[in-house]
Amino acid sequence: MKTESLCIYPTPKDIIPIMKYIHKLNPSYEVKKVVGFDWLGHVGKDIAYIDNRDNLGYMISANLEESLFECDTLFVPFLCEMYSNDQELKLVLSAIAKAMMMQKNVACIQKLSVYHVKKFQKLAKEKGVIFSYLYPKSKPVKNKSENVPVKLYNPSSPIIFVGGMVEEADNFEVFLWLITKFRENGFKAAGLCDSPYSDILDFQMLSDNHLDEKPDDIIRSYNKLFFDIEKADHPDLFVVMMPGAMMKYSDTIANDFGVQSYMLSQAVTPNFFIYCSLFGFSDTVFWKGINDNLSSKMGYSIDALHMSNKFVESIESAGTYTLSYLCVPQSEVSSVLENSTHPSEMYNFLDDCEQEKIYEVVKENIFSNGCEIL
Repeated sequence: MKTESLCIYPTPKDIIPIMKYIHKLNPSYEVKKVVGFDWLGHVGKDIAYIDNRDNLGYMISANLEESLFECDTLFVPFLCEMYSNDQELKLVLSAIAKAMMMQKNVACIQKLSVYHVKKFQKLAKEKGVIFSYLYPKSKPVKNKSENVPVKLYNPSSPIIFVGGMVEEADNFEVFLWLITKFRENGFKAAGLCDSPYSDILDFQMLSDNHLDEKPDDIIRSYNKLFFDIEKADHPDLFVVMMPGAMMKYSDTIANDFGVQSYMLSQAVTPNFFIYCSLFGFSDTVFWKGINDNLSSKMGYSIDALHMSNKFVESIESAGTYTLSYLCVPQSEVSSVLENSTHPSEMYNFLDDCEQEKIYEVVKENIFSNGCEIL
């Protein structure tokens, strides 16, 4: 299999997990260069600067043409559903056209208008390159059954849920790490999530557009998805990134009140649940209250906690009614976990030195109590 070297442009805040795991989960792609918007102040710094972690070995450049020259493919990541910044949109569209003129392939995750998709498909054909428009869509399940059973199906394969206080508490990176770790150890792990990167990483999208459906229908469609995957693919386990956050953050930051996660939790019950927390929440009494709340609401308890290095920048959040974050060094997370009183089940899942121990804990728990590899 030929591996395409990627030039990533631009560099949104959530790009680091993709950079770390895209080659492991899809060997046909490997990151070689990263290019960012020069006004963000990231140019000339390692990509790890974005969220204050140890260097990853990728310096952010401002020279798109020079970077493209060394790569096979321009990789346009997901930025947002709808552009509010015309300048960014023009730069991204210009970059796609430039790459094709340079005889480079393009893989685009960002949502584009129908007009621009057709325009780039035409240009790609003229230049003899490939334009892969990978904005996520539901992947058909093999041998999908048409009828929704009246009785909810109970999967025989163990299920791991990864959820969080907010969606940005490293939920996606913990999910990617778990999938990668189990697959590297020979397990057939089925990944389910609603990430924009589902298609390129060969995960199953959890949801279609459920806006017009009744809660009962949504819950049954979630349950049926597990039924169809298990019957078609016979996975050893499911690893699931919960849609949305687990509960509201505040009266102004509702996080959809945890409704999506609640409905998924009524569809299937996990064998192991990992809760991702923002930085600084280590008090045992606090977590007992959260666990009691989730247990009564969702029907299962927290089995492991991850502490992120992100914390809410409250001043900006109060002004915009959206959460924005700052990041402490990963060493501070380790320091808190080493020196504070916290639940014994709390870890830093991103700490390379701890990951093997964490993996063994998760594996032992999900394949005990009668759960066996198919």
